[in-house]
Amino acid sequence: MNENEVCVKMLAAPINPADINRIDGTWQTYVVEDQSLWYKIDKNTPIEYAATISVNPLSALRMLEDFVALKSGYFLERIPVTRKEFR
Repeated sequence: MNENEVCVKMLAAPINPADINRIDGTWQTYVVEDQSLWYKIDKNTPIEYAATISVNPLSALRMLEDFVALKSGYFLERIPVTRKEFR
């Protein structure tokens, strides 16, 4: 490991239904990445919330680029909630 890398033990991860057939054989128990790629969260955050922190950023980008005519001066607001909070 390099000095800026962090080793994380994976306890949970979101699964996109479209990827369910690719999951077999791809799970990693430990992941080593640069510290800048990780989100630091409160240790009391439930695992199911933590696992969905970065879900669907590419889907959101595609919706913005393909279905919305963004113009200069528009702004986006990110509302950090998950489906679990609506139950």
